[in-house]
Amino acid sequence: MHQESPRRSGTERPRELPQTEDHKKVERVDTIQFAHEVMKNSPQVQGVEMRDFSTLYDVARDEKKVATFKQRFAQDLDRMRPAERQASIEAKMMADVFEGLVYSGIKEKWFGDKVIAVRTAPFDDILNGVDLVIEIGNAAGGKQHVALAIDVSFGVKSVPNKFRGILEKIDENKPTEVKYFQTKGFKGMLTNVPRTVVGVERDAVEKLAGLWLSTEADAASRKQFQEHAIQLLILEQIVAQLEVFADYANRDNAGDGEREEYVTMCDQTLELLRPILEKKQETLSIAEFKHDRVHKEIVEGIEATRDATK
Repeated sequence: MHQESPRRSGTERPRELPQTEDHKKVERVDTIQFAHEVMKNSPQVQGVEMRDFSTLYDVARDEKKVATFKQRFAQDLDRMRPAERQASIEAKMMADVFEGLVYSGIKEKWFGDKVIAVRTAPFDDILNGVDLVIEIGNAAGGKQHVALAIDVSFGVKSVPNKFRGILEKIDENKPTEVKYFQTKGFKGMLTNVPRTVVGVERDAVEKLAGLWLSTEADAASRKQFQEHAIQLLILEQIVAQLEVFADYANRDNAGDGEREEYVTMCDQTLELLRPILEKKQETLSIAEFKHDRVHKEIVEGIEATRDATK
């Protein structure tokens, strides 16, 4: 794990509170706030630096677009009632922490030695809906990419809206692009990137964040984090979506070049991820997430997409 910021020791947990519903909420926010503070200036939340691309793009123009979006978001917050504003702020913080946890888990080899995670630049986060990019290396030295949109919300149609956006892009033959991408040996734009939605409910994020906060000082906690069942859940969500999105894109046999390239990207990525998934299924179970409402919404989105291909 990165050591840029101090964490709580394994014995220093968020303060214990009586287990009423209100107290559980306060404890959850306390853990998430602490994790968010620890991650604030660490690689867990530091995305690609846009200004490093000044020879390729008009970065100032893109930065202005980002600033405009952020200004509108702040104005929307100002128009909300206090309780709604606080809920929105907490939801954003929760999503940021979950992104950092997924990034950390992949660095801890959740998906093996040939998979890395890259945090996106603000432009791709805000305008392209991509929070993380997973890069998977193949035996021939090539690389496949999957864009992740993170979700921890329930009851606000967030997951259905994300699915709708992905399918609309496929229909328009404009699959996801990641404009600002940099990894070993490559700097530039990724095109025809399959985008998937991954997520869990807030309680699951809070528990995982509490475990993550102890990993640096506690070897047992680090092992638990490295072997956490959420990695299997995320893999199952990604693989199932790649399968149905490829079928959806190929449903009318249009023979469109862009569409065919997208399907090929999905298929090649599936070839690399399925063996990892099968190996994880031998030792891990997602039984603890069977009642997770965000996961259920993702499954419903997968089934609805499958039905749309028939």
